[in-house]
This record gives sequence, structure tokens and C-alpha cells, in this order.
Amino acid sequence: MVGLQKKLLDYASTGPENLRTMASTSLADPRLITLPASQEFVEPLMEQFYRGANEPERRAELVGPIVKLFQRARWNLPKSEEQQKIFYKILLPTWSVERGKLEENTRQLLQMEKDPVDWYVSQQIAGILHNNPDLQTPMLLTYYPKSFDTPMQERLWVPAVKWMLRFGQEVPEVGAEQQLPPEFAAVRDRSIDLFLKSLENKSDGRTRRAALSLAGDPIVRKHPKIAPLLAKASPQYFEKEPEEITKLSPAWRKNWEYFRDWVAPEMTKPNREDQMSCLGCHGVAGRVPSMELSNADDLGYVKMQGLASNYRALLERVNENSVEQSKILRKPLNVQSGKEDGHQGGRRFNPNDQGYKILEQWVRDAAKLKGQKLAAGNQ
Repeated sequence: MVGLQKKLLDYASTGPENLRTMASTSLADPRLITLPASQEFVEPLMEQFYRGANEPERRAELVGPIVKLFQRARWNLPKSEEQQKIFYKILLPTWSVERGKLEENTRQLLQMEKDPVDWYVSQQIAGILHNNPDLQTPMLLTYYPKSFDTPMQERLWVPAVKWMLRFGQEVPEVGAEQQLPPEFAAVRDRSIDLFLKSLENKSDGRTRRAALSLAGDPIVRKHPKIAPLLAKASPQYFEKEPEEITKLSPAWRKNWEYFRDWVAPEMTKPNREDQMSCLGCHGVAGRVPSMELSNADDLGYVKMQGLASNYRALLERVNENSVEQSKILRKPLNVQSGKEDGHQGGRRFNPNDQGYKILEQWVRDAAKLKGQKLAAGNQ
């Protein structure tokens, strides 16, 4: 199967032009592939991307498979800075100031009207860059604009704030302050400024909607510069906590906050390999009766009452006597033995994935607290 996928991959970039789309579409399982971030591979596919973008009726056929492939596959970026620059220059679109002022790029779309080419390109490339962590690199940050010349450029970069507010840090510890690398402070501040500008009513509706779509993310939502404006624009994402949460001890409070800010987003994040999240199964009534959780909305937000319920349910699956045997740690790895079944949803993490390390941090802290509570009760 892997050999066939690689042959299709080669055909998608270097095969006969009229058959490249068919080859791209046939790459049904991008997770089996590592894409070379080389000029020879990327350039022909981006040429096809732009041809398709210019044919609105064929965008789904010509562009869709490339976007899916670039979003979901793993990338092998070159070690050379020069080669990385070549790669990003091919991938990143540019627009002149004059192009940004064209009537087609400044007016509101009519009902059922398709996006003009420049806006379509902006949105599709944004979907690639901001959904594939392999592409979120220090080199990409060097291309973050110091100022924005066109509205399409703003739309391209506004989603970056979500990952840039996490970028470069180690897996956070429970109760610890978030430590972001100072060397990226300037570009991080520019991403926050763009996000705040995009929340204004006078910004283009497409860019504003992209900004508002990040309201479900707790790290974005609680940022001190962002919170006041976002609370006005999307007040439904600033709920009061349930009474049971307000009564937690300081130690349990830190555990809850870590769950809310770091673990819960991992459970709503679509796996880039199959586009399913944990709550995509466990949040659907009747699908997993053994562990049914409250589901998230379309922005990945779980209402506070539901989140507290999920917190309780997952705490029950923490084994304070043997942390490594906790179901909440073993199921996502699809561990199978004679005494336990694997995970119906297959493997969701590898042990070295950052998401799994976040989950492990929370479980270890919860196990410690549960053990202390049990010991106190036995005295």
C-alpha cells in the first residue's frame, strides 16, 4: 500500500498534466506519506493549484485534492535555510497594493457568489499553513508581514495567532505560567494586533469570520489583550464556571485550569490524519456508551457545564495507584493485551506527540491529587 501511495505521489507532481488531479485524488491516506518540501515536488502542484483557483467551477476537482494532501500529510522540510526559503516562497502567495484595491477584492460578495481568485487562494493557503504543524516553523515566521498591504494578506495570516500563542514552548506543567520564547515576541505581538483589528466591524467579513472562528480556543480567548474585545464580539464563549468548579481547592483548581486550557483543546482538535477528534466519537450520543462525553460546537468549544462533566468523567479513568495503567493514557495509544481491548477509534496519539505529553502531565497531577485525597480519607 505504501509503495502504491508513493507512486501516486510521484505521478501527482510529475505525471502527465491531465492525470495529475486523478493521482492526487487517489491519495486516499496522506498519513502514509511524507512529502518532500522541494521545489521539484511543490512547484508543479502549486501551478495546478493556481490553474484550478482560476476556474471556480472546477476548484473542488483541481484544488481540493492538493489542499487535502498538503494539510494532512507529514512534511520533510530541508535543513538548509536557503531551501526552506525557496519552499515558502513557492507556497506563500503575494499581492500588490494595486491588486488589493481591485473592485472584485473590496466589494461584498453577492448571495451564492464564489470568492474571486485572490480571496480563494488566501483562504486555501491559510487552511494549509495553519492546520499542519509541520509547516509552522521559525522560517515561516520570518514571512509574517510587518504591515499588511491587502485585505487578502490579512485573511491569510489572521488564523496564525492560535498557534503563535503556543509556538516554541515546551509542554507546559500543571500550575506553571505559560513561558513563550522571547525571540518570537515581536511577531507574536503583530499577530495579536492583526487579530484585534480583524474583530472590528469595518474589517472584511471574511477576515472577521476567520478571527471569530478562534473564539472557542481557550489560549486565544483568555489572552489579556484579546479577551475584552472578543468578549464583546462573542459573549457566549465567556461563561461563568459551574459552582462545583468555583469551590475547588487551589491545587485542584490548577488541575482544572490545565484541563480546560490544554487537555480539552486536544480532545476537540481534529486529527490531521483522519480529521476526527476525540469528541467526534465520544461526544456523539450512543456511539461510545462506555465513555460518553459532552460535545463541542463547531468552533471546538464545550459549554462550561459540559466541560465540568467531561472533567469528572475523565478523572474517573485516572488510576492513582498506577498512573501508567490509567485508561485515559492507554486507550489513545490503542494498547491491546489479553486483559484489555484496544481503542475502537484506533491510535489517536504516539507517546512522543505533544498532545499526549499534555494529557500525561494532567493525568500525573490528577493521580497525585486523588492519592492525597484518598490518604487523607483513611486517616
